[in-house]
Amino acid sequence: MASNSGSSDSVIGYSTSSSRTNSDLDTCAYYGLEPGETCFTHRSCYDCLNVPVATDPEGCVLSQFGYCMSMVFYDYTLDYRVTTGPNADSGSPYNFSGGLYHQYPAVNTTYCEATDPACVECNAIALNYSRQDNFLARSTKFCLGESDCVCVLSCEPTVWELRTVSLCDDADSSSIAASNSDSSTSWTPFTTSRRLLSTGRVVI
Repeated sequence: MASNSGSSDSVIGYSTSSSRTNSDLDTCAYYGLEPGETCFTHRSCYDCLNVPVATDPEGCVLSQFGYCMSMVFYDYTLDYRVTTGPNADSGSPYNFSGGLYHQYPAVNTTYCEATDPACVECNAIALNYSRQDNFLARSTKFCLGESDCVCVLSCEPTVWELRTVSLCDDADSSSIAASNSDSSTSWTPFTTSRRLLSTGRVVI
């Protein structure tokens, strides 16, 4: 895990930490509310792996779908370095199929900078992500960059915009964010689709 506060603020899905003032209230799943805000925003993939969260000292884990979670959800058999499970992602930005098959723990994984060749490659693949007949986009879940950093296809701008939404609840936003980060499984927007694809990755 890197100790910086992010250097890619202008890139969707990358760091927003350096422009924020309320990071003490961050969770793995969501950024803390800034003054005047009523909607929680999903933590970016870059910040999930690179920026420590005070409320989660054990670190966070990133899913193949680009969702950042507490390490309580980590399953070592799903670690991207060892898993041989199939990818159940249909390739549609609106269809989260099956379940979790790749996890990226922040304790020993770093998210690549946007300029890393791996992320450039993943972003190019993601541009055609919503095409149902695009096997490369459907079967490629992550790219390995310099120093074994990772770029996850779901975290690239084209897909990130479609797959992440803000959480708004004027009544009790803070309690909702806390439950989504630590003990709730309501963050899983999976469908019942069982269309399985072979595991794929691009190594740069």
